[in-house]
Amino acid sequence: MGSSCGWRPFPRPRPRPHSPREIGSLPFCVEKPREPQILKTLTGFASPMEQDVTLCKVEEIPDGALKHFEIMGYDVMVVRLGDHFYCVDEACTYKWAMLTDGHVDRERVAVVCKDCNGAWDLQTGQPKDLPAKFPLNVYRIETVGDDVIVTFTY
Repeated sequence: MGSSCGWRPFPRPRPRPHSPREIGSLPFCVEKPREPQILKTLTGFASPMEQDVTLCKVEEIPDGALKHFEIMGYDVMVVRLGDHFYCVDEACTYKWAMLTDGHVDRERVAVVCKDCNGAWDLQTGQPKDLPAKFPLNVYRIETVGDDVIVTFTY
């Protein structure tokens, strides 16, 4: 191991002594695991948590417009076609571009990405044209009076 050039192997780091953190009866855990939050519906079946979020007034979204909103840290897009409103994820699943920069194809009820020209169905979120391969999340949206309300599931 000793050579005339002065090379020697890099010393291994010593193992650090550690003390286990105990919270409750679980060693090495920072906190106890939480029970998943489940909401019981009227039928008694468990479902994911849902929250109704009022986004804006109906007149704030003109016909044929794509409008960006942020709900609980998620970027979504609301599209108005006549009296119908659609709410889907805002990011293109191919190039991660903002779909609000694209346009609406009224004949196919689809949104088209400006960068990749991929299209997604606004009713189902399914891709309609390549290069789009992955679907967008679709959120339930309704109008109550003058308010546009999205049911956000998390």
